[in-house]
Amino acid sequence: MTSTVNLINNNSNVNKQKEEKEPFFIVPSRAYSELFNQRPTLFKLLVCLLAEYTTFKYGIVGVHSEVTMKQVANDTGIHLQNIGRELRRLEQLGFIKIFNTAPLLIQVLELPSVTPLKGIYEFLVTIRANKKDFNFFPKWENRFNKIFSKQYADIDQGVIDLDPDDPFGYSATTA
Repeated sequence: MTSTVNLINNNSNVNKQKEEKEPFFIVPSRAYSELFNQRPTLFKLLVCLLAEYTTFKYGIVGVHSEVTMKQVANDTGIHLQNIGRELRRLEQLGFIKIFNTAPLLIQVLELPSVTPLKGIYEFLVTIRANKKDFNFFPKWENRFNKIFSKQYADIDQGVIDLDPDDPFGYSATTA
């Protein structure tokens, strides 16, 4: 007896996933040309982030649901001890911007219609202003808000100096 998977049936009880995924994703051409042959581990990591975790509209990883380095290690087969180093390499090469590591908050760069965010405050303001676009899982949204409560309080209280050239206070957090 063989088992088959019904890929055509639109019945919600058939092939139901935990969450709906986009039917496609885009790999930046620079990633293919620079990483595919020369740095296959980095290419695999970037493709995993794109396929499994990235929001289509903003290129953000870690907002819809919590993403950990352990998850990414399991999904890619890259040893957990190496994930942080490989993510930093992708950042140094300009493919991603890391905003937080536990939980992972990353923006994948070089995607169509994605504007790179400068820092954690701009990241959080973008999420707050476009909450419906991120479709938070309710339990994760509560935890997310607790994790970043200090930054949200800074934003709400106007503690951040909103310099016109640096409206989200990024320069103060990177000095």
